[in-house]
Amino acid sequence: MIDVSQVEKSFAALHVLRGIDLHVQPGQFVVLLGANGCGKSTLIRCLNGLTRPDAGRIEVAGVQISAARRRRLRRARRQIGVVFQQFNLVPNVSAFQNVLYGALGRPSGGLMRTLPAFAPSQLREQAMACLERVGLVDHAATAARDLSGGQQQRVAIARTLLQSPNVLIADEPVASLDPQAGRAVMELLIEIVAERGMTVLCSLHQLEFAMAYGDRVVGMKAGRIELNECRERVNRDAMGELYKGVVRVDHETNNAQVH
Repeated sequence: MIDVSQVEKSFAALHVLRGIDLHVQPGQFVVLLGANGCGKSTLIRCLNGLTRPDAGRIEVAGVQISAARRRRLRRARRQIGVVFQQFNLVPNVSAFQNVLYGALGRPSGGLMRTLPAFAPSQLREQAMACLERVGLVDHAATAARDLSGGQQQRVAIARTLLQSPNVLIADEPVASLDPQAGRAVMELLIEIVAERGMTVLCSLHQLEFAMAYGDRVVGMKAGRIELNECRERVNRDAMGELYKGVVRVDHETNNAQVH
C-alpha cells in the first residue's frame, strides 16, 4: 500500500533523505521514529506529494506519487488521509463545518457543498457520524477555537474520516497534546484503523507510544532508515541511538541547518 524505493532529497547542499527504502503492507500501523531533523517530516511530505523527491520512486494506494502530475495527484490525495501536528482547523467555525471541509477533495466537492446550509443531507449525516465516532457529536456546534487540543485533533481525525481514505499518514499527531490526551487520541486512531482496515504510517517522537501502538517501528537517523523491526523485536537501547545529532529543515524556506 506504501512503497518507497531509493528516495533522495536535498535542500541546497544538505542531503536530507538518503536512499530511503520502505514498504508498508495493507492494514499495517507503522510508526516512524527519529529525532527532530532526521528527515521524518520531509519523507511524510514526499509521501503526500507536498515535496518532490530528487530521485527514487514513491507509490501510495496504487499511485506513483513521485511522478504524478497535478491532476492525478489531486485524485490520489482523495485516497490518502493526512493528520498533522497542527490541527489545521478553521478556528471561528464549528466542529461540524470543519468536518464538512473533508469533502472538498471529492469529485463532486466544492466549497458551497461543505457549508452546512448547502451541504446535501447525506453529506451532513456522514459528517455527524464521523463526529460521533470520535466522541464529539455533543460539540458539533462548538467553534474549533473553543475546543481543547485533544478535541481539536479529534475533529481533524473526523474530517479525515469523511474522505474515507485507504491510507492514513499522520505527522506527529499527538506532539502538541499532554500525555493523557495524546494516549486517548492514539487509542482512538488504533480503533478506527482496525475498523476501517486502513494502512497507516505515523511519525512520533514518544518512544512509549511507538512501543504501545505500532505493529512495526521504523527508525530514521540523518536521512537514513537505521531501524525496521516488528514492535516485539525492537531494542530500546538501539532506539536511543536514533536521537544523536539532528538536521533541521524549514520547509517554508527550503533551508536546512545542522544542530
